[in-house]
Amino acid sequence: EQEGLRLPPVRLFKQGKLADARRLLSSAASRQPDSTVQFQLVEADLLRMADKPAESFEVLELTLVLEPDNTEALYMSAMVAEPLKKYDLMEQRLRRVMVLKPDYAQAYNALGYSLADRNTRLEEAAPLLDKALSLAPDDAAILDSVAWLKFRQGDFAGAIEMIQRAMAKLEDAEILSHHVEILHASGDKEAARSAYASAKEKFPDSPLLRTVGQRLGF
Repeated sequence: EQEGLRLPPVRLFKQGKLADARRLLSSAASRQPDSTVQFQLVEADLLRMADKPAESFEVLELTLVLEPDNTEALYMSAMVAEPLKKYDLMEQRLRRVMVLKPDYAQAYNALGYSLADRNTRLEEAAPLLDKALSLAPDDAAILDSVAWLKFRQGDFAGAIEMIQRAMAKLEDAEILSHHVEILHASGDKEAARSAYASAKEKFPDSPLLRTVGQRLGF
């Protein structure tokens, strides 16, 4: 039943009608107050996908008033808290998810990657990512996070090995951009340039790749 409720607003969102999707969800919540949390989670996720983290965060705050230990809301709010630079809150909520759902690999991955990406507390990032990898050894996002940590630690050979494992599972713009940066930092500028050209062919409209290319002078 819940999946059926998700489809109409998601379809509207894909048609570029975010406001209409939100109105539909609000109307549905007023008719089915017992399902308010489910509707709020859908709305927050649409706002996240629309690159509106502040608005997504506001919706999730309302959800967490209703259900403070809802792991989906805690995790999603942590994900939108990061681009808002609410790092302490992000960490607090991810660690709460780890307590409530200790086998949820993505919570460990999210915090470990955030620390690695911000190049801070790398000694804490390592066990978090080790835990994530032990729970989901074939997850491309986690393999990518481990590669990025090794890059931050200056272990370029280890980083290349891990990013290649990630790419074998999934080629997305972020993983490919990390591959380019790791190759470049390792000193193999030609391989980095070639990897960048290949990535741009696959994801020509990626702002992330565009930023990496500009920074590296490609």
